[in-house]
Amino acid sequence: MSKGLFLSVFASGLLGFLCILPLWLVDFSAVEIVFGRFLVFGLLILLVLPFRRDALKRYDTAPPRSRWQNGLILALTGHIGYYLFLILSIRSLGGMAAFLLVGTLPILFSLSHHSKGTHHPVSQKLALFMLFCSLVLLMFDKAALVEDSSDKDQFATGVIWLLLAGSCWMCAASRQAWIVRACSGIDRSNHLMMSGLCTSLALTVLLPLALVGEGEWRLFTRQDGRSWYIFWFGMILAGVFCTLLARVIWNNRLAYASDSVRAGAMVSEPLMIGVLFFLLETRWPDTVEWSIIALSGLALWLFYRRV
Repeated sequence: MSKGLFLSVFASGLLGFLCILPLWLVDFSAVEIVFGRFLVFGLLILLVLPFRRDALKRYDTAPPRSRWQNGLILALTGHIGYYLFLILSIRSLGGMAAFLLVGTLPILFSLSHHSKGTHHPVSQKLALFMLFCSLVLLMFDKAALVEDSSDKDQFATGVIWLLLAGSCWMCAASRQAWIVRACSGIDRSNHLMMSGLCTSLALTVLLPLALVGEGEWRLFTRQDGRSWYIFWFGMILAGVFCTLLARVIWNNRLAYASDSVRAGAMVSEPLMIGVLFFLLETRWPDTVEWSIIALSGLALWLFYRRV
């Protein structure tokens, strides 16, 4: 296995763990998991910051106010908003929803953000259509399992959370693409420092939920028999390895690697989510799930096969 392929699979496994974390820590709310993950990530950045004071130097092409505004928008949409809604959708629709969403969003973004007049091969458009068909098949499969009104409400809200997660990801990706173009000369480690600081600041919007939050929106409001040591162990894994280390690997080894290495990373992430999901549930996919995996796998191959 080449080094690039190994790093792609390893980083994808770390990111895939974030999608099964809500199914593992079932006693803890979505907001608690989001808060814990990014709290650990932010604290790590704050510990490193004194040794990297140059990380906050002025951008060459953007004023400081614009820098902080863009950083906070990215933190609220691409970090907190996306992961929160993703957790809610996973708990309503299962891990296959995350598998399809993570596979579809980069393709949708790639096809929708090219300059006007760009010709897209038919195979790429077909790949996106096949992924949407896979998503519709999953929705029909989940809808067929709905029996009472409470299940119907859970299914409907799960679809809404899935759409909101996708919207947050697209918004953050668009903002990130703009920042890369406007601040192309800034060091990648500076972006990482800024990301951690802005995410720490953005976590303050969740603090009122400690007083009024209920259900999936509660934030450390109950003193009960939950295993907090397991929770913080999971948050350390999520914050240190699945957020910081995965980001470092992507920035330093994958983002500027060959097209084939980057394509391998984009394909392996949804596949690792699927593998980890079925390992957690200790079962094989059923017939519908095998169909979804085969259809979406073919779609990913069609889209990335030319790179």
